[in-house]
Amino acid sequence: SRNSPRLFTLASMSPSLGGEWHRLYTSDSDGLSFNRLQNALLGYSGPTLIVIQESATSGIFGAFTSSQWKESKDFYGNSDCFIFQLTPSAAICRP
Repeated sequence: SRNSPRLFTLASMSPSLGGEWHRLYTSDSDGLSFNRLQNALLGYSGPTLIVIQESATSGIFGAFTSSQWKESKDFYGNSDCFIFQLTPSAAICRP
């Protein structure tokens, strides 16, 4: 929901997370395929937030990037990129 404290926590992690969001992929409708996730992301130039809920413990974690997705054998991104954990406790790791 729009009033979720988890969304507030995410929005507080980066100014780039403000504004309107568009869903590119969801396992509920797109299936549990990494290839489908990759196809949804490759070439997308907007900021991207990936949120994963682990089924055994209900832990929530993910990643954010403001860089365009591309195929690469090397790491890429900028200082806006980070990985995070929301539950069981909030944490953020930046490069």
